[in-house]
Amino acid sequence: MTVLSNTEMAIPKQKTPGGPRVCSIGFVDGPNIDCVLGKCILQRQPESLERPRWNRVLLECVEWFGVAKPCFVLNPIRFADQPDRVSPFYRFLISTGWEVPTLERFRKPTEGVDPVDELIKDNIRNALPMIRAGGVSGVVLFSHDHGYEPVLHDVLEAGGTVAIIGFREWLHPALVELEASGAQLLDLEHDLQAFEVRLPRLFCPRGRVA
Repeated sequence: MTVLSNTEMAIPKQKTPGGPRVCSIGFVDGPNIDCVLGKCILQRQPESLERPRWNRVLLECVEWFGVAKPCFVLNPIRFADQPDRVSPFYRFLISTGWEVPTLERFRKPTEGVDPVDELIKDNIRNALPMIRAGGVSGVVLFSHDHGYEPVLHDVLEAGGTVAIIGFREWLHPALVELEASGAQLLDLEHDLQAFEVRLPRLFCPRGRVA
């Protein structure tokens, strides 16, 4: 585990000139990000320093993407099964400005349906009329899951912008293909600088030496 220096963390970003025209909506698929980080990249439970700095990510969502109230969706099963572990993180997210849906906002789980995915997709679908009308500029999504591809495609078809953020090498090909339609693909570690340590990854952004 290599701790990054301040110089390495200070990589300039390409922000939209003049800032976003209107606010976007943003969602973090918490279980998906956590699973890819732990199971795919680290292949173990992440240590504290190996987790994203979500307060830093929140600022990027607001300042870079113009998200008015970013939404962080946690696994409702862990709310029930591990309240002692989840509650402090829930309180931290709330205190730093994230909107975090509570269990009451989840519908009764349907077999074979991920309640986190459905909540996020429902919110994006509900925003489509506002995107078509120009009241919402687009969607920022933190996930690697191909299940979001249809609704994100609808956002692009409606004239909205789409930014997909995660670990680039683990993005599902269906999400990567949206780049050809105008979606922006960003790396959580290298583009948003969400970590204070360098993760053991094969992916290295263009122009940076591993």
